[in-house]
Amino acid sequence: MKISSILFSLGAYARFFQGSHSIYSVHSPQAYRFCENVLHDQRQFYAFAQIKKLRRKLEKDTRLIQRTDFGAGSRKNPKPTIPLRKLVRNCSIPPPQGKLLFRLVNHYQPQSILELGTCLGMSTSYMASAKKQCQVYSLEGDPSLLSVAKENFQHLNLSNIELICGNIDQTLQPTLAKLPTWDMIFIDANHRYEALTRYWEYIRPYVHENSLVILDDIHWSSGMEKAWQEIQHDTKVTLSLDLFRLGLLFFNTDRQVQHLKIRA
Repeated sequence: MKISSILFSLGAYARFFQGSHSIYSVHSPQAYRFCENVLHDQRQFYAFAQIKKLRRKLEKDTRLIQRTDFGAGSRKNPKPTIPLRKLVRNCSIPPPQGKLLFRLVNHYQPQSILELGTCLGMSTSYMASAKKQCQVYSLEGDPSLLSVAKENFQHLNLSNIELICGNIDQTLQPTLAKLPTWDMIFIDANHRYEALTRYWEYIRPYVHENSLVILDDIHWSSGMEKAWQEIQHDTKVTLSLDLFRLGLLFFNTDRQVQHLKIRA
């Protein structure tokens, strides 16, 4: 990782920490319930151990993966061909955030989930494991990654995932059109300002008042921060929660508009 990227990350976290709240200083009832019932839920679900075991297996896998990257790439892995073990360590969602995705699905019980950016399928696995009656659609532009993701889903016996391969700029709108609205959408794809704001414009008409939209790496770069700030102030958004790594958007029309930074 470049020194400039490290310095940006440190500065971003310092700004976040300065303006963030603990659960004890959150006055919004909806945000407090989220902190109490989801963010601070300490239960260890069976799926966590299964995914952890799979992750450890992948961290020892020396297969070389030929990348096809449509996004902003990775700060740690700029080369197109890298060992699978490095991919899972540097590009897959970390276990704390993966478990949070599981708890979000478990708590809000969506009927439909759309994911932008499958990668190796770690985040997909957490969400699909939380509610196996829910169909998860996951978009990924890199066929090499999708091949590994399929292996991982088979290993975990997950059959409620539909993978859609291709440039997300071409696959997102047709996938969104499969349903009138979507209950949960997780965006972890092209980490550029232009791409994220474009995705949001496509997604915006498909959210309803009980939808939840989750954005990953909202403080990854100045462009991602700018996109997050613009999206969270969209007129459709009534509550945004900045958890530093993840940003959550809620759309309850009968609630006062609030934008909060929450420390885990």
